[in-house]
Amino acid sequence: MTDQEIINLIRAQKEDKAFVKLYKNQRAVVKYIKSKGGSTEDAQDVFQEALLVFHQKCKKPDFMLTSSIATYLFSVARFLCSNQLSKKGISTANLLNDDFFAEFNNDFEQEAAAKIAEQAIKQLGQQCRRLLTLFYLETKKNGRNNSVNGI
Repeated sequence: MTDQEIINLIRAQKEDKAFVKLYKNQRAVVKYIKSKGGSTEDAQDVFQEALLVFHQKCKKPDFMLTSSIATYLFSVARFLCSNQLSKKGISTANLLNDDFFAEFNNDFEQEAAAKIAEQAIKQLGQQCRRLLTLFYLETKKNGRNNSVNGI
């Protein structure tokens, strides 16, 4: 299910299907907040709040998602966590400028790129798929770095 389909489900008041997909993002948020000293319960509460923010934004007709839903939820959760810690008098300087978020984004982008490539490959004919598969398997097997110019 695409991000736009999830947004459309929320707008059509079919949130149950959308939230099933959205909850797949909870693990990354919980891991992040726990890495910053938060409890599992705090992390789950923050994720719930991030879902509510996302839900409210989706209901607005002018809302346009400029990132993936996973990145959006993670960013909102990070901001909410920062606010909660600030209210408790805890420094949040390292919360908003850390490598965990960059690593999360990188992992997510690689996963998204792999899904796009997989969908594109499925649309190819059998001969093309076989050729590409053989090319890349042979490259891995022999440890060669076959570039477009060096085939």
